[in-house]
Amino acid sequence: MIIEIFVGVCLAVIFFVLQHRTSKKVGEMTKTIAQLTKQKSTREQEKKEFECQRIIENLQGIQYVEQSLKTFLTQYKVGDITNENLRLIFGMAIDAPAKRSVYNMNDAIGQLQSRLNDNSLRNDFLDYLRAFYVLPERILKDDMPKQEHQRQYLLNFIDEQTGKIQEFINRFNKEMDSS
Repeated sequence: MIIEIFVGVCLAVIFFVLQHRTSKKVGEMTKTIAQLTKQKSTREQEKKEFECQRIIENLQGIQYVEQSLKTFLTQYKVGDITNENLRLIFGMAIDAPAKRSVYNMNDAIGQLQSRLNDNSLRNDFLDYLRAFYVLPERILKDDMPKQEHQRQYLLNFIDEQTGKIQEFINRFNKEMDSS
């Protein structure tokens, strides 16, 4: 009987020690998983902020180009040959930066994908990019702006795009601030 009690106590001590070691290892593993999850979350947030900042910088560049174009169109005289040549030069000058910015922003929005909190932001932004992409083509068209209403149309288009740019800058800043 004493031997049975002794064996029972030994088994209880062994099980207690094993359970203690196991719970200690489980605790350490849980702590490690929590740290890895936090690191991943931090990296994801940093990536999101980087891509949002990349988009904002491109939008600010586009905003500058559009303001320059608006200034040019405000002074543009319909039918003046000198202005016609300047229009073509200006259109070609903004064509490459516009396409490069659209490419960079398409890439950045693709990198963001599911990281965005604002579910409509991606689609709204892609719609904006499609509209902006055609701006240089509208300027380079031979028949644009040969009449005053076409010049006014471009000025209104630029005003509308400028408002959208500011809206997207605000929305992407909000995305960077949210965790």
